[in-house]
Amino acid sequence: MRIGLIVEAYIGLLAELHYTGEKTRDGLDLVAEAFRLADAIRGRSVQSAMAAAAVRTSASTPVLGELTRKDQDLARELVALYDSINTQLALPPDQQLPEAMAQSRARVAIGIERRGLATTIQKDFPASDPAQAGHR
Repeated sequence: MRIGLIVEAYIGLLAELHYTGEKTRDGLDLVAEAFRLADAIRGRSVQSAMAAAAVRTSASTPVLGELTRKDQDLARELVALYDSINTQLALPPDQQLPEAMAQSRARVAIGIERRGLATTIQKDFPASDPAQAGHR
């Protein structure tokens, strides 16, 4: 999941660089790179869906299961938002919808909500955090 967040953040950076007209030193095609990464993330979607269902099923309490589901929903929404932004950026400037892009960018702040949710899960359900499992 951490890799997905890193890739999502990198896609966001590529989108911002493209949007501001910045160029990379090595001439990287920012839009093509963003789409390549988005495709790689989507390729993991079936595997991720099965893993997500397994995680929810193994939750030790209904509350933990619900928090896990909310986290997974927010993760999917973030991917959809980045896909939407990338789709807009791939269009010629006269066909882009700046208002839709601005709304998507504003909604990307759900990443903060996700981090707060992860903190709650780790604090309230330490046994569910693999990093803490061996430290009880």
